[in-house]
Amino acid sequence: MKRILANTIVLFIMALLWNGFVHLVLLKGFEPVIAEVRRPDFREYTWLAFPLTFALSFLYSIGLDVFSKKGTYKEGIGFGLYFGLIAGVLVNLNQYILYPIPGYIQATWFCFGLVGFCFYGVVSTFVLFKFRRNT
Repeated sequence: MKRILANTIVLFIMALLWNGFVHLVLLKGFEPVIAEVRRPDFREYTWLAFPLTFALSFLYSIGLDVFSKKGTYKEGIGFGLYFGLIAGVLVNLNQYILYPIPGYIQATWFCFGLVGFCFYGVVSTFVLFKFRRNT
């Protein structure tokens, strides 16, 4: 359980940095488009992103630990791709259906999500499996 918690914390920090970089730097130009459909009081709810990101990091850590047979980087990337596809379809497709957000924005979010989850798979493989073998 210590490995799971350690990996959760690492992923939590990485996810905050990755999402901040993607949304606040790379995709800052999307802001005017999505501002029109955003809740007017969304800043009151932004704190919810922290427990949600932590929970997602925890679920990701448990999933990789349970489903990884050999603890290889290939498995980590594969699990990241699988997890990213599930999360992306559930989140991005649902948002596209519910809100008048252009498809290119959803597709871009989806792609950056896949890249992020695959990267998390590489890092998680190191934390969960490789680091353990070296200590």
